[in-house]
Amino acid sequence: SYFIFQNWSQFPPLQIIHDPNVGFTTVALEDIKKHTLIAEYVGEVTTVEHTAGSSSDSLMFLLSTGDDSTSLMIDPTTTGNIARFLSGINNRSNLSKKNANVRTRRFVMDGQCRVALFTSRKITAGETLHYDYNAGIEGESLDKWKEAGFYDTSNFF
Repeated sequence: SYFIFQNWSQFPPLQIIHDPNVGFTTVALEDIKKHTLIAEYVGEVTTVEHTAGSSSDSLMFLLSTGDDSTSLMIDPTTTGNIARFLSGINNRSNLSKKNANVRTRRFVMDGQCRVALFTSRKITAGETLHYDYNAGIEGESLDKWKEAGFYDTSNFF
């Protein structure tokens, strides 16, 4: 079964498909150019401590303070959008890393931290959208994340 979820001019048309082997995934309905905005990752902003008992497989770190009572997560379980259905990659596997075709970027808008998803290369119609939740630098220091451009959107414009 599938749903056509996103079909308006600001964003490329995408389709949510349920695959019995992997669950829900998102595919492109037409070719998408490199550096195209796919969606904003949205949901309830809450603390890591609050999500400790969550069964959600779509949680995303927004801000890490080193303290679970003040570190922030985005939980799209009840208020999310199509972004929660994009497939994550196993960033411990080089083969899986090659599937990544979407990147996340954090930025501040109107005093609030936001997360946007952009294509990192051209995506062809019918292709599944995959992204690395950790921007390819899992376990690295905050300075390393900044050097990699994780918080910098200037290379997209």
